[in-house]
Amino acid sequence: MTHNNRRLRHEYKYIITNAMAQTLKRRLSVVMKSDKYADAQSGGYRVTSLYLENIYRSSYNDKMAGIGQRSKFRVRAYNLDPSVINLEVKYKDDEYISKKHARLTLEQYQMLLKGDYSFGVSEEFKSTAMEELLISDKLSRPRPSVLVDYFREAFIEPAGNIRVTLDSGLSTSYNSLDIFNARYSPVWGNAVILEIKYNSFMPTYICDIFADFSLRKETVSKFVICTDKLLEVKKQCIL
Repeated sequence: MTHNNRRLRHEYKYIITNAMAQTLKRRLSVVMKSDKYADAQSGGYRVTSLYLENIYRSSYNDKMAGIGQRSKFRVRAYNLDPSVINLEVKYKDDEYISKKHARLTLEQYQMLLKGDYSFGVSEEFKSTAMEELLISDKLSRPRPSVLVDYFREAFIEPAGNIRVTLDSGLSTSYNSLDIFNARYSPVWGNAVILEIKYNSFMPTYICDIFADFSLRKETVSKFVICTDKLLEVKKQCIL
């Protein structure tokens, strides 16, 4: 299914215990492949995102209000490696998600960090997330807002473009908004966020993996959790 030339995917989120996550990993590893970016020793990789927020706080407020159609911008890096930096705009259309991307150089990222998006007028960014950011900048001025950091273990099945991820160790930074120079602090205990994404169908043999778990769909947002924690710390500093 497509919408505005974007491929729509189902996305479901659940909060599970670490014990449940360990059981799921054993089951998933039997029928699905590990993500190609996973480290052979740890079985996963670190994901760090810088979220952008506009002057109306639309990303946060729309999420909290349960608005069905919304979007948010983020810059994402893996294992704190500056050689691969992606700008993404993630769209939410009720139960579906879709994305646009743009690859950034370290220099371009550093410009974006300062609120300078002038490099985005280059032809290379036509029809990408960077073009979307330029349009939004004229309307609502999205700027770096909060860092979100966690450890991800991912399993994939090419048929149906199925992706199951287990995210743990959710952290943020209170001293910097620079992905590569921040100090990160945990914000959310030992809970694990399970996410299931797929295009159009889920094979029965994968559905059966979750059959004996009492899973309840959640609207959990790592962006919201870290934003709330950052605001809480800032308020304490003022007091």
